[in-house]
Amino acid sequence: MLPLKPIAKRTTVYLPPTINLRKPTAEINDKLVRLHSLLCEEKKSVCLHTIFKEFEQLLSVEDMTRVGYQIVIQESHRDLLARVRQQTGLSVSLLVSYCFIA
Repeated sequence: MLPLKPIAKRTTVYLPPTINLRKPTAEINDKLVRLHSLLCEEKKSVCLHTIFKEFEQLLSVEDMTRVGYQIVIQESHRDLLARVRQQTGLSVSLLVSYCFIA
């Protein structure tokens, strides 16, 4: 397996305009715990069946205008976010969007 490309502590995520945030950093960090639902029982890899089912809706509205939020991602979420991104090829923005609809 390739080494993980780390997620920057401070980054910009682009979310659909239907997700309104008042405190982006706090609200996004609260939702990132939902990434655990993408992992298989052994908690080391992503369940591909879940990925295709859950992300079909998000990928179908890919051309939608997005709103950018500059946030600071907590260290506890960065490793998991990097692992899921590496295993799926999905962007950080799509993974954060998933956390709001899951």
